[in-house]
Amino acid sequence: MAPEVELFVYGTLLRGERNHGYLEGCGFLRETATEPGFALVDLGGYPGMIKAASGCVAGELYRVGSEALLAIDQLEQHPDVYWRTRVRLVDRRGVQTYLLRPELARGRLLVPGGDWRSYRAASDEE
Repeated sequence: MAPEVELFVYGTLLRGERNHGYLEGCGFLRETATEPGFALVDLGGYPGMIKAASGCVAGELYRVGSEALLAIDQLEQHPDVYWRTRVRLVDRRGVQTYLLRPELARGRLLVPGGDWRSYRAASDEE
């Protein structure tokens, strides 16, 4: 059996979002954020995380098995649209996440504060 990985999610895989079912049966660990150096861009109905000069991205951490990880890789179109890579969280722990290819972020709006859930809630209120 392949080992589980710790996966940081920040968009439609979050609890209450439309793709959270991909994480069914995976172990929720906690809400957390990346270390400084990342931002979110708005791609329409979902965000993409990119490297940035400053800023953190809010999200959730899960323990994910190989079957779920493969399904999420397909959802995220890894490695063509997003690539799965290692990042550090605010507690300095190294985890896996998906970064958007930089060329796909050009011209996109930044998500203020790096928090997709808050951004969506504010958009729904307008």
